[in-house]
Amino acid sequence: MWQGPTPSNPYGDDSGGEAGVATFYRYRAPSNGLGVLYYSFDIGSVHFVHWSSEHDYTEGSPQNAFLHKDLLSVDRSLTPWLVVAQHRPMYNSGDDGDWSINQGMVTALEGLFIQAKVDLVISGHYHNYLRTTSLKNYTVDPTGASPVYATVGTGGATYHNETIRPDSLSWTASHDAEWGFSSVEAFNRSHLLFSFHTNIDGGKVKDSAWIIRPERI
Repeated sequence: MWQGPTPSNPYGDDSGGEAGVATFYRYRAPSNGLGVLYYSFDIGSVHFVHWSSEHDYTEGSPQNAFLHKDLLSVDRSLTPWLVVAQHRPMYNSGDDGDWSINQGMVTALEGLFIQAKVDLVISGHYHNYLRTTSLKNYTVDPTGASPVYATVGTGGATYHNETIRPDSLSWTASHDAEWGFSSVEAFNRSHLLFSFHTNIDGGKVKDSAWIIRPERI
């Protein structure tokens, strides 16, 4: 029986992975990782990395080794932007029981994301929208050099509307409970635009943020 994540086992236990067998065998993914669980690919000037928050990502695991090798070997002269996608968010402002799971993820991977100069981290899991400031160790990074984190779990299921934790207000740039979707536009080497569009307004932009890297011009 599947058991969800706990603080001592942050990626949970799916009894060997049978819960994802159908997806694993029915869908294709780039061959540089492990099927649909973790992989990476390039689109234009953006290098995308997808990994599984439901499988072991702690130090010593194959997935952790993949993330280190992939993130730290990106040729930023060819693909200056680095975007990470995952199911569970590393940062979320909702006041619920998953806060400790998010903390475990921060402990395990935030240092790598900062070292690799990840620009944007996109996740789901929570059925609402969140965008943080540039963030490092639960603190606003005034230099803007640390990743921006976005939760976009607004694809159509009943959305959550949890109370925002008071200790997250300083780094929560935008929070919304509406159905919608996000877009990522790399305009050039130094300017990337992340936007959240709401369904009710026909895709109108409800929130957006520029990620600017002048050193990459």
